[in-house]
Amino acid sequence: MDDALTFEVHLAPGFLPDDTVKIQIFHLGHLLFEEEKKAEVRLEYHYAPGPGSKAAEGYWVRAVQLRGEVTVSQASTACDRASSWSCAPRYGFLSDFDKGEFADGSDVRQMNRYHLNVVQFYDWMYRHHDFFPPQIVFQDAMRKTSSMDAVKKKIELLHQCGMKAFAYGAVYGAEEEYRKDHPAESLFNANGQPMKFIDQIYFMDINRNCKWHNHIIEEYRKAIDFGFDGIHMDQYGFPKEAYARENGKSVLRKLRDDFPALINDTKAALPGSGVIFNAVNDWPVDTVAATAQDCVYIEVWPPNDTYDDLNRLIADAKKYAPNKQVILAAYLRPFSECENPEGIMPTAFLAMATIFSSGGFHLLLGENNGLLTQAYYSDYCHLQSQNFISKIRNYYDFITAYEELLFDCSLIDDTKTYTGGINDDYLFSGVECSTAPKAGCVWTQVRHKDGYKVILLVNFSGITDMNWNCPQTQFPRTIKKISVDAEVAEDVEEVRLMSPDLDGGASRKLKFTSTIRDNGCRAIRFTVPELKVWDLISIQVKQYI
Repeated sequence: MDDALTFEVHLAPGFLPDDTVKIQIFHLGHLLFEEEKKAEVRLEYHYAPGPGSKAAEGYWVRAVQLRGEVTVSQASTACDRASSWSCAPRYGFLSDFDKGEFADGSDVRQMNRYHLNVVQFYDWMYRHHDFFPPQIVFQDAMRKTSSMDAVKKKIELLHQCGMKAFAYGAVYGAEEEYRKDHPAESLFNANGQPMKFIDQIYFMDINRNCKWHNHIIEEYRKAIDFGFDGIHMDQYGFPKEAYARENGKSVLRKLRDDFPALINDTKAALPGSGVIFNAVNDWPVDTVAATAQDCVYIEVWPPNDTYDDLNRLIADAKKYAPNKQVILAAYLRPFSECENPEGIMPTAFLAMATIFSSGGFHLLLGENNGLLTQAYYSDYCHLQSQNFISKIRNYYDFITAYEELLFDCSLIDDTKTYTGGINDDYLFSGVECSTAPKAGCVWTQVRHKDGYKVILLVNFSGITDMNWNCPQTQFPRTIKKISVDAEVAEDVEEVRLMSPDLDGGASRKLKFTSTIRDNGCRAIRFTVPELKVWDLISIQVKQYI
C-alpha cells in the first residue's frame, strides 16, 4: 500500500518535437497529481501518494498529448493500491499451457490491461488426484497437451505484473487408477456403486475420517511449493449427499457439513496462501461463506436466471460473510457458438453492470481476450472486435478506479428503505424506475458509507427479456435528464457522476441545489444528464464526529 505509482506513456509515430504529454491522476474525481513532459516515444511518470489508509484505493488516470493548447490525442486507464488481492479480486483465467506457450507473455500482458489481479490456472494439472506429471510435457485427463515449463513460466509472468496465480483443484476428483488402488475412499450411491462425474472422474470421500482428505490437501501443498499463490477448490454441485465406507460400515455423508472442515484445514496447511471455494449455484454458501476462504465464490446456474437473481446471490452472500468480497462465475452462453460476438455485446455489459453495481466481481475474462461461455474454460470465446475489447476495458478501468464506492465492505445498502414504494428519501423522476432489475425500467440502488452517499443506475429501458443469459442484441435506450431529489441531512460538499459508458469513466461535477422539504428535512436536487447502461453518482458529505 505504500508503493509509488509508475506509469508509462507510449506515443504513436507522428508527434511533433514541440508536443507535450500531460498525465493526470484522480482519486474519486479529485485531481491528485499532474505532470507535463516534452513528447518522446516512451515517457515515464512517478507518483507517490504516501501511506495508504484503506484496504483498497482506486485511481483514474488520463494521458493527454498536447500541441500548444490543442489536444491531439488522449487515453485513460486506472490502477489501485490494495493491502491484498482479496480486497478487490478481479478474477481471470488461463487454460492454455502447451509448450508453444512457454515464451508467450502476450496473454498475461493483455489480462493485466484489464487490471486482473488474481488468475485461475484451469486444468493445468496432470490428473485430478495427482497434480504433477511424470514428464514435463503431458496429456491431462481431457487429452489436452500441456507443459509444466509453460505453467511455471506463466506463474513467473503473472508475478512480474503483480498478479496472483491460483491452481485449480477439484476437492474430490480422482481418475480410475487412484480409485482402483483406494476403493474404500470412494463415495457410493444408494446401489453401492462408486459415483462418477462425466463417466471418468470418481468422487472421493472428503470427510476428515477418510485418507483422501489429507491426500488432496497434500496435492494442494505441492502446488503452492511449485509457485502458486493459492488454490481454487472446485466441487461439482452434486452429490449433496452420498454414502461412504467407514470402519467396514456404510455411512451417510452430507457434504455441506464436510466442506467447511476441508476448506479450513487447507487454509491452515498453506499459511500465507489464498483459498477460494466454489459454492456451485449458491450451495452450500450458508456453511462455507464464513470459513477461512478469502472470498465467497459462486458459480451461477439455472434456476438463477435473472438479473435480479445475480443481485440476490451477491446480497445474500454478503449477509453470511460481510467482510469478504463476492465473485460470481456467470458464464455467458450466448457467446459459445456466436459467429459475431459484437452483435450481442449488450449481453455482456448488462450482466457486468448488474454484478458490479451489486458489489460483486465477475469471473469472465482471461487469456487471448477470452470470454467464458461454459464451465470447461478451454472452450472460451476469443474476442477480436477492438470496439468490444475497448468497451470491456472501460468497464474494468471503471471498477478499478472507483472500487471504494462499489466494493467497500462498509457500504450499507439502503435501496429498499430509502427509495421506492412508500420510501421517499430518494426520489427519481423523468424515467420509470424500480428498486430491483425490471424490464423497461431504470434499476435504482442507494448505499452509504462514511463521507459518501452512492446512487447506482442500471438501465433496462427497452430491454424485454430479463434472463441475463439470453442474447441481447440492442443496448438499452439512452435516457437524458433524470431528476434526483435526495434527502441528505449532512452538508453536501459535491455531487459527481461517473460512468464507464461516458468519457472513459472520467468523473464530472454535477450542479445541485439545497432545499428544505415540507417535512422539514434537508435535501438536494440535481439532474443526471445521461444514462446509457450504468451510472454511478457520488454525493460527498461533510463527516461529523
